[in-house]
Amino acid sequence: GESVDDYLIYSIEALFAELRNAAVRSVDNRSIPLVLAEMEFAKDFLSSTRGFECEFHKIVDVPQYCSKSIVTRWG
Repeated sequence: GESVDDYLIYSIEALFAELRNAAVRSVDNRSIPLVLAEMEFAKDFLSSTRGFECEFHKIVDVPQYCSKSIVTRWG
């Protein structure tokens, strides 16, 4: 069996940068630095949009801090 230590865990920003760079690599040889991927995730235009949050965060009226909402907005 494999242990947890056999896997590297990267940030969502690093994953985004790698996926984006892999996609354009087949078209041309351009890539973006990690800082640009981090800036894209920091924008979060939908942070005040209602309807993505779970029932708990809807009740306590802080939808922007709900993990479900954050992951949905990233998608």
